[in-house]
Parts: sequence; structure tokens; C-alpha cells
Amino acid sequence: MAFIRRTTIICLFIISMAAIAGCGRGTVNAESERYGSTGPKKIAVVMAASGKLEQEIKDSVVAGVRKAADDLDAQYKVFAPGDLVNNEESLRFAAENSYNLVLAIGEGIEEDLQKVAPDYPDIKFVTFDGAVEEPNVAIVSFNEDEGAFLAGVAAASLTRTNLVGFLGGSMISADRKLESGFARGVQYINTTEGKSIKIKASYAGVTDKAAGDPERGKTLAQNLFWTGTDVVFSGPGNMANGAASAASENRKIVLSSDLQLMKKLPWNVSGALVKNHENVVYNLIKKAFGEEFTGGKKVYGLAAGAVDFVFSQAVPQEVSAKLEAVKEQLKKGQIKPASIQVPPELVTQVSNVPVDLNKQQPAQSPPTRTNPDDATGQNGNNQNKQPGQNQGTPREPNAGTGPGQPPGEPVNPGNEQNTGPGPVT
Repeated sequence: MAFIRRTTIICLFIISMAAIAGCGRGTVNAESERYGSTGPKKIAVVMAASGKLEQEIKDSVVAGVRKAADDLDAQYKVFAPGDLVNNEESLRFAAENSYNLVLAIGEGIEEDLQKVAPDYPDIKFVTFDGAVEEPNVAIVSFNEDEGAFLAGVAAASLTRTNLVGFLGGSMISADRKLESGFARGVQYINTTEGKSIKIKASYAGVTDKAAGDPERGKTLAQNLFWTGTDVVFSGPGNMANGAASAASENRKIVLSSDLQLMKKLPWNVSGALVKNHENVVYNLIKKAFGEEFTGGKKVYGLAAGAVDFVFSQAVPQEVSAKLEAVKEQLKKGQIKPASIQVPPELVTQVSNVPVDLNKQQPAQSPPTRTNPDDATGQNGNNQNKQPGQNQGTPREPNAGTGPGQPPGEPVNPGNEQNTGPGPVT
């Protein structure tokens, strides 16, 4: 009996340790052990070994796979970074083991997919924003132009100074297309509502790393706010965190490409551009198992539930209702953003940052906006005041206070150029 008790205790200890180890593996790694049904269809998800992928995207992809597996009587497995030697090894393992559909997710994995896909012509592969040209590989991208267009509509509907801002990471990246879509959204409101809202656009740099510096984002957003803008749309990257901080200190508004940031700071980050990987993955899997799968580039937008723009609870209901009406018109093709002509004078490119970082900053920042009825963060007595007056910050612009009043002159007009956004490609 003693021997049996000792054996039982040892077994329970081993099981407990295994359970503890499994709990610490994280959301996606835990999915590596989870299968759908025992049906004949098999789906593999290969996460890139680089690991440079937001957890929210990973979870969204896996959620779409899980839902499809449950609905289609399929099984699936997630190959997390480190499960096998490298990306190519994981892709080949999935193909050799008769997975009907393989999703290759993450930065740099398209290079390995280009090597593997030609060797397995009967296996269907999916990746995002890559450049693999094989008939059995679907390249999925999101129509962010529609989301940026909606961000422009939102900014133009929220501004009180008739001056809004665009904050991008790299001047030679996809952020230029976001600026273009944003400008068309602003111009749509100008045209339909007879307004004269202008845009100031500022970029953090010329490399992809430019969008990763929150302090740089804060500096650029501060400059936009101090020169008269009251709503700024920030592109992807950690830069948005700095922009949100600047909005809090200046009692202004940021619109972001980060849904989680909006949920965390709803009174300062009043809206977010959303890319829904779950819906796209689910629809792709249904097509693949319904013999509707084809290789090549696939673009998914608002109508497919792939992109969206959502407001936080800080935004008034009438503004939210207006945005929803615009969305419905977009889905029906009644609004065609690409056909909207943007006048050159609409966008002013800010090429330098006229902020002396060595000057003393305000000793105490204004409190974060907490009134849900004050959607723009500007209330009656403080509407025209800029933070840090008489404390070494740039002089106060003569900003307008309503839709009918033009914005004031910028602090450093010599470093700005009036240029419209580049053509949509």
C-alpha cells in the first residue's frame, strides 16, 4: 500500500508540474496542443520565428482558424516560434504531413514560403502582405484606404478648429497611403458639409523603425497640437502611445490604428482603425475547403468585415451615427474614396519640428479629460488656451474656435509646404 501511495503521489506531482508548465506558454503556444474535430480536413498555422508580430494579431488569426475548424469539421495545429528549427522546417513539416491549408504568419516568413510552396503544388498556402508569386499561394492584404478614409471623416467631424493632423512613421512606407485615404475623408466632409478643414501632416522619419519611438510620436503630436490642430490621426506603431500622451496633456484628441490603446484610453484616443484578421482567415478557410481557393493577391475591405473604424464611448452619438451612415454608403459603393479629388492646399507637410526640446516644459500637465460629454477635450473657458504659456513653450497660435473660423498661422511656417497626398496606388 505504501508503494502504491508513493507511486500515486509521484504521478500527481508530474501531472501538476506539466500543467503549470503548460499554463505559462501563452495564448498562441497553448493553441499548439489544441485540435478541432478528428475530421479529414487539416489546417496548420506557422508563426514566423522572428516573433515580430503583435499578440493581438496572433490571437485573432488563431480565433479565425478555431472557428472555421469547428464549423467545417476540421482539425488544426499552431506551430509557434521554436517548435521546429526554423520557418522553412515548419512549413515543410506541415506540407509533408498533409495539412490541406497552411497559413504562414509573421515578418520575413514569405521568403521561406517562396522556397517551399513550389515543392507542394497540391497544398494551399496563405500569407499576409507578402510577395510570393505561386499559384497555390494567396497573398492577403487589407484595404486600409477605406479605414483611413473613415478616420478622415471622423477627424473632420470632431474638429472645432478646422485644423486636423496626420502623424505617420516612415515617409516612404505604407503610411503615405494612409495619409492619402485620410485626406480624402476630410475632403469628403468639406465637400458635403461646405467646410474648409485643413490638414497638417508630420512624419517621424524615413525608415520603418521611425514608427517605433513613442517619445518621437509625443514630440510630433505636441507640435501639431501647439500649432492649432485639435484632432490627430496616428498611423501604426508605438508612436501612437506618445501621441496619446500628448493628447492627454493638451486636452486634445487622437485617433489611432491601435484598438487596444483606444480601449485603454478612451477619453483621449477617441477612435481606432481596426484590421480584423479573424474574419479574413475564417472566410479564406471556408473558400479553401469549398474548392473556391485561388492564388494571387486578395484585398479585403469594409464590406468583407476586414477593416473598420470604431469610436470610443467619449464620442457623441450624433457623430457616431454619421460615421455609421458613411460606412453603409461605402459598402454599397455609393461613396468611392479613390474618385475624391484632393486639392493641393488641403495638406501642409511639416518637414521640421519647430520645438526646442531644451526649453523648460510645464511643471504640471493639465488633467486628463474625464468628461464623456466633452468629446473633444475642450470646454468653454479653456478652448483657446495652449499648455505651458509663459513657460518657454511656443507662442499660442490664433486658432479658430468653431467650424466657421479659420485656424491660426503655424508657429514655424518656413518649414512647411502645401502638398496634397500622393496618388492612390
